[in-house]
Amino acid sequence: MSRLEELLKGLVIGNSNAEDESTELSKYFLETSQWRTILEDRADFILGPKGSGKSALFTQLVEKGPTLESEKRILLIPVEKPIGNPTLPKSSKAG
Repeated sequence: MSRLEELLKGLVIGNSNAEDESTELSKYFLETSQWRTILEDRADFILGPKGSGKSALFTQLVEKGPTLESEKRILLIPVEKPIGNPTLPKSSKAG
């Protein structure tokens, strides 16, 4: 096995759920185009399937809230925790 393969096998990037590691996420959070879209106030909703990074974006916004307020005059007021049951329950089909 090559040295690169050994390194890659031992690589731990973090938990697959951002909700489970909010304190560690900022160490390896990658500022993507979606992140810039949010910071530039070009998005009102963040949609995506499970695992697409919505909670990571939310967690980073909450963490950077004081900086956003002082530097960009953006007031962030989180109204939901991303942990637990979804706000909108899955619909059930009758019949």
